[in-house]
Amino acid sequence: MSENQTWQEQLQQRASDLVASRIGNFAEELQNVQNALNQLCQRIPAASSSVTAEEVSGLQQHFEQARSSAAQDVESSFQARLDDAVAQARNETAAHYEEQISTLKVELAGAGNSGLGMAAAGVAGVALGGAAAPASNISLKAAISDIDSQRQQADVLATLVRHSAQFAAKVVFFVIKSGNAIGWKASGFNNGLNDESARSLNVTIPVNTLFNETVSSLKTSHLTGGQSGILGSFSNGSDSHAVAVPLVIRGKAAAILYSESADQSEINLDALESLMQVTSMAIELLPARRNQAATAAAPAPAPQPEAPVTTPAPVQSEVAPAPAPEPVPAAVVTPLGTTPAYEVKEVEATPVPEAAPAAKPAAATASTTQSDDEVRAHNDARRFARLLVSEIKLYNEQKVMEGRRSHDLYERLKEDIDRSRQMYEKRVSPAVSGKFDYFYDELLHTLGEGDTGKLGSGCPGPTVPVS
Repeated sequence: MSENQTWQEQLQQRASDLVASRIGNFAEELQNVQNALNQLCQRIPAASSSVTAEEVSGLQQHFEQARSSAAQDVESSFQARLDDAVAQARNETAAHYEEQISTLKVELAGAGNSGLGMAAAGVAGVALGGAAAPASNISLKAAISDIDSQRQQADVLATLVRHSAQFAAKVVFFVIKSGNAIGWKASGFNNGLNDESARSLNVTIPVNTLFNETVSSLKTSHLTGGQSGILGSFSNGSDSHAVAVPLVIRGKAAAILYSESADQSEINLDALESLMQVTSMAIELLPARRNQAATAAAPAPAPQPEAPVTTPAPVQSEVAPAPAPEPVPAAVVTPLGTTPAYEVKEVEATPVPEAAPAAKPAAATASTTQSDDEVRAHNDARRFARLLVSEIKLYNEQKVMEGRRSHDLYERLKEDIDRSRQMYEKRVSPAVSGKFDYFYDELLHTLGEGDTGKLGSGCPGPTVPVS
């Protein structure tokens, strides 16, 4: 992980240097303007005894206005240069990570031929009852490509755990929240430890030596000849070798991949660290990639049909509601408008059951005359609303449960709901939002389970009356 950390430090330094060069001597320029105007104002009364007090006051007021205007101009210019510098630094960061991933793929591709022999030796060893050889470069290359191809954070991490099982017999993925490491997924155990039971694992990081060293150093930590105590009742007494590999997001440990075995050779640590490094870069690139995908997928305006076409209503065109996203662990990278480009936000690592099908809007149940673009716009609006509300539920599972019991969901989740509402209104065209409020419909059925009382008395109703 040290190489990944070095990249981050270099990129942060590059961004800082770029911002500093763009800002220039802003403070000095502004101070010079203020000093010059102050001196001019002080010399005016002594310049001529024939100047009246009213004239002096008027000139001073005029110069004061000029000074204020100049300061505003300099400040606006400074802000514009700062925004440009931040945007350029963000783009350079994304480009650098993309280049590193591409380079790693090329290197692995070049080593692929020699890896064939290693793979064959591993298969032969298993067939003869012996220990398998380390995973081949071909497997590692395929794992890296698979992780890099994902476009949702939960998919990236689930893919990481799945491929990690190729390089270590037993692995558990922990997410970090409020000083604790909470189990999320497990693979390779035959004692009942799986994805579901892994969520019962809760390790206090400052108390556990192995995890505390990993989080503090942001590097892989080892334990040999003893018991880590991390797996509790699921621990095998014969497994005396353990490793903990951190997932570093923007300079902070957001998760830990843990593996233990009886023999150190059963863990391909180089492969695990490579996968964690690629996962880190893939997660940090997700916002930029989503923006690129959204821009590329924006449909061109369709020509108006000569005659109206009767098509099914938006909701009727969907056979079934889209499945809820897979649980997302604690490390969430959120794009920001100011430096730094991203921040690490901790959220609940709990599963999200499939959302109940939302009630069909009355305005959409009747057969209406709509173009294909209108049908698509309504379906997109519903999907986007479902995504926003599902994320609220995903990241606030405990608050949702308590809000349903107390009938005050909106009061507990007001900040998240209002922010998501703003995103929905910016994304969805007035032509769609003016016919049906898909966002409120998802709030009602996904969070409130169809009961308006659970949303609370303070929750704003739908923006479009439901007949």
